[in-house]
Amino acid sequence: MRTIGNPLRPFCQKRALGLGSDPKSEKEGPEDAMRIGIMLRTLDEKYGIGMYTRYILKELLELDYRNQYLLMYRKPAYLGTYAHYPHVQEIVVNAPNKLMWDQVAVPLIARREKLDLLFHTKFTVPLFVHCKTIMVLHGSEWFIYPEFSKWWDALYVKAVMPIYLRRATAVIAVSKRAKEDIVSYTGVNPNKIKTVYLAPGEHFKVIDDEAFLENIRQKYALPKRFILFVGKIYPGKNIGRLLKAFSQIRNRIPHKLVVCGDVYWKYSQDLKLIKKLGLQSDVCLVGWVQPKDLPAIYNLAELFAFPSRYESCPAPPWEAMACGCPVLTSNTGGTPEVVGDAAIFVDPLDVNGLAEAMYDVLTNRELRQNLIKKGLKQFRKFSWTKCASETLDIIENLHSN
Repeated sequence: MRTIGNPLRPFCQKRALGLGSDPKSEKEGPEDAMRIGIMLRTLDEKYGIGMYTRYILKELLELDYRNQYLLMYRKPAYLGTYAHYPHVQEIVVNAPNKLMWDQVAVPLIARREKLDLLFHTKFTVPLFVHCKTIMVLHGSEWFIYPEFSKWWDALYVKAVMPIYLRRATAVIAVSKRAKEDIVSYTGVNPNKIKTVYLAPGEHFKVIDDEAFLENIRQKYALPKRFILFVGKIYPGKNIGRLLKAFSQIRNRIPHKLVVCGDVYWKYSQDLKLIKKLGLQSDVCLVGWVQPKDLPAIYNLAELFAFPSRYESCPAPPWEAMACGCPVLTSNTGGTPEVVGDAAIFVDPLDVNGLAEAMYDVLTNRELRQNLIKKGLKQFRKFSWTKCASETLDIIENLHSN
């Protein structure tokens, strides 16, 4: 690892895997191989986009040894993470904020490093850069329900997101519904938008180790029998109606309700319902769960209830299905598209319907077993290897056209 001279002041670069500061001096790959830059400022995010970034990066590097990859970090701590790959070069890009990182530092380095393509795992691209660009739009919820976002995020989506979408050479949408929404709300050329589905992580699986499961139960003080919700707590996740539905059936079932996830925004009104409905002894607010422990919690749950108002490609239902937990979820957005026939669908606004659907799954053994069987089959249709392969196809097609 060495520090490169600083011709890009005030930006500073550091490298691992010393392939030389001059791209011309680096080991040549195939004649038509690309130099691909991956913008990784989301690498340390603990929720969805961060997980996507880590999964897709690993699979791309395992799948594609033909092209050279320049991994662009914001933090020096990541240097060396992927240095064992012979086709990888790592670099730290310094900038005072995200805007400067995206729009000034990265384009300068892209030109210096003679990149053929920039791939950002989030929803921005440099507006002025010499090479082709790909961005990922992880959802269309901002367009459908802007009121579920903070006002500055909603303004950003309305004013700035369409600019990035138009400027990008290609856009990856995480479901067909997301693509349709993007085209409808922004007027972006649909031909530049490609659908690539995400997937659950490989560690989500059925666990037979009873001692391990019991340790997790004790670690998080989980009840013996419970309904599970996983996700950030804010209005779009519909926690209030889930609590109201649960209150309707709590005296008819022995189950508690376990909520795993950080509070995020405008959560107080929903959580006040716990006391208002007298659910203090029946609702367990676990907070954020370590990723390595989450599969066990899905395994322990008897029902996964996810009545979110609108999702483009929700990961939690997949995770639950992979762990053999029956799923009840919303009939809106891209959720039916990715869950298929492996779940019970409800109108997220219908509290009574949600309550009865939860009761049916918990009390009908045949229905539960059928959902578990279908869920284990459905989630296998998606994988990170497939996601990476389809992403690489988009990259290769851009290069050849």
